[in-house]
Amino acid sequence: MAEVTGGTITKVDAESLTITLDDGSVYKLNNEFDFSALKAGQEVQIAYDEVNGENVVTDMDIGN
Repeated sequence: MAEVTGGTITKVDAESLTITLDDGSVYKLNNEFDFSALKAGQEVQIAYDEVNGENVVTDMDIGN
């Protein structure tokens, strides 16, 4: 079952397919996500599963 969290994006790394939130947590995205729509300072709500020690995003809602 997916966990849910939220926060402010502090870093977007399209090369490693990850985002970092303001609490320091790193979340892995798959290449279906549009990285051009993501930027530091955005509020997000994330659903994720832990897979092999990584937080893998299954769904994301982007705020302002």
